Amino acid sequence: MARKTKEEAEKTRQTIMKSAVDVFLQKGVGHSSLQEIAEKAGVTRGAIYWHFKDKVDLLRVLADETFLPHEELLDRLAAEEWEDPLKALKDSCLGTLLAMMNDPHRRNVFTILTQRCEYVDEMQVMTERNSDCRDRVRDRLVRVLLQAEQKGQLGPMWIPQTAAAALHGLFYGFVHMEMEYFRPDRGRDGIYRAAIEAVFKSLQAGASDQRVEQKRSA
Repeated sequence: MARKTKEEAEKTRQTIMKSAVDVFLQKGVGHSSLQEIAEKAGVTRGAIYWHFKDKVDLLRVLADETFLPHEELLDRLAAEEWEDPLKALKDSCLGTLLAMMNDPHRRNVFTILTQRCEYVDEMQVMTERNSDCRDRVRDRLVRVLLQAEQKGQLGPMWIPQTAAAALHGLFYGFVHMEMEYFRPDRGRDGIYRAAIEAVFKSLQAGASDQRVEQKRSA
């Protein structure tokens, strides 16, 4: 009986979280109430308070229990050293984008955190979390690109810091495109692959020489 009760409680918790995603997406976090989430989930407000302290806590748990794109990128680049840093970075960026593209729940939660939430009043607690994640991604990119530079992989027009800034913007730009312009079956994976491949080729040592050689032979 106790096991059944525990399983039922977890099922209720998951139903509440799924309903919260639906309500937050539709109305925005600031304009959503726990009562609306309770009605969507088919539970009482008391059931929500059994699992979550308040709306901010519910949003925090959603973020904690969702493998967000910047967290996946950090996880993929967790190693201390890479035999081929640029390839590791390219594969990690592309793999993270494709994983998000194929996971509607992750895409929806990230949309809520970045586009459906005003970080004022009680929501300011989430601001530091977001800033910290961005800083860690940027620092990790610089670290990988420093190794690429040491291995002679970076072209002369790039230094690790500027390359990291460019990749940081590219990655988050694609993530936000995925959220705002998502349409099923539009060949997005091919677009991501081609764009990322082109950018990383421009980073590589000898890329300028290759372009000159191609023009001469054209």
